[in-house]
Amino acid sequence: PLFEKALKTNERSATAADTIRSLKSRILKLCYEFVSRSLFKADRLMFAMHLAHGMCPADFAPNEWPLFTGQLVSGKHGSISGSSSMSMPSWVAADRLPILSQLLTTLPEFAAQLNLRQSELWSSWAVSPQCEIEFPLEVKRKLRPFQLVLLVQALRPDRLQSAMQNFACGALSLTSLDPESVNLTRLY
Repeated sequence: PLFEKALKTNERSATAADTIRSLKSRILKLCYEFVSRSLFKADRLMFAMHLAHGMCPADFAPNEWPLFTGQLVSGKHGSISGSSSMSMPSWVAADRLPILSQLLTTLPEFAAQLNLRQSELWSSWAVSPQCEIEFPLEVKRKLRPFQLVLLVQALRPDRLQSAMQNFACGALSLTSLDPESVNLTRLY
């Protein structure tokens, strides 16, 4: 039924590839809405994240998803070696240093693009009430959307839920994680 509903759309593109891309997006949206109606509201975000991980594997580099979910086992987990603590930025809160250290050692290419030593670049972001939106532009251009989520998780976990919602909506081409309401008249 969901597949047939997606095919009933009047949207047709000039090329077959665009039509297929549009149908894929429509089916994904219909599946998300269908399943999310049966979930508690608190579980929709995790479902959306897992769906994005399964349907958009190109959005995730190796070790990013295991690091995000806490499944990555590392010898330096939760500890800071003497050499890495010396190179940690001064604007980072002390309780976030172990998590940041794990992020930087697990994903060194990602760490190289951050310019964390530039405190003038990051100090306003670190105290921003909407840091998941207000990344420094020169850094945001270099990173993929899921890497921004990892950064928020490491440095500003208070804003992680909003960052995850932004990522999931972008990856799944949704405007909101709340499914459309059911028309009771049409259902009847």
